[in-house]
Amino acid sequence: MLAKDFVLHNGAAESLAAVVSDPKHRTDNGRLPDVLSSPADQAALVSFLESIDVRSVPFVPLDVRLDGASLIVGFASVPGVSYEVEGRPTLDGAASLVTSVDGTGARVEVPILVATGARFFRLVNSP
Repeated sequence: MLAKDFVLHNGAAESLAAVVSDPKHRTDNGRLPDVLSSPADQAALVSFLESIDVRSVPFVPLDVRLDGASLIVGFASVPGVSYEVEGRPTLDGAASLVTSVDGTGARVEVPILVATGARFFRLVNSP
């Protein structure tokens, strides 16, 4: 089943967009604060959720520390997953490939020269 074919377990919604656009669904029937009332934010969330598939990189927190002239980006890797560390000088700046690494199931630490100018990092799926 693809994310766009999503149906709630009880048939109450026929799509992710239907779930996110309904305040009762997104707030647990009013028990949670409604932090997703903007239609643009709802559409962005649906697009993001629909982009997740078996090829998506598992979500793992990154930690970064300075070691001399290098930043050390560390994370717990998943065996068999190929990662690319992407860097950006600003949040909306152009992304560039910093390095690639294969997951082993153990913690991975990747040294990145500070001179690259990247300040924001994320893991992406390696082709």
